[in-house]
Amino acid sequence: MKGKECTAKWSHIIDLYNRCPDYRGVKLVPKLTAYHVLPNLIPKIRVKHCTQVFSQSVGVGFACMN
Repeated sequence: MKGKECTAKWSHIIDLYNRCPDYRGVKLVPKLTAYHVLPNLIPKIRVKHCTQVFSQSVGVGFACMN
C-alpha cells in the first residue's frame, strides 16, 4: 500500500467484511460471505474459501478502505 508492504490480520478481514466498502454503488468484495470470514462458520477442508479470502479482489478492497 502506497509503496509499503503491510501485513493483514484476520481482524482486518472481518472489518472489511463488516464495512463492505462500495464504490459508486458496486460492492468491492461481493464474494465475501460470513462463511469466508467468521471463524465459527468457516467450513472445514474447503480450500476454495481460503483462496477467495486471499484473492486479488479482497486486496483491492483493503486498498480502498484507507
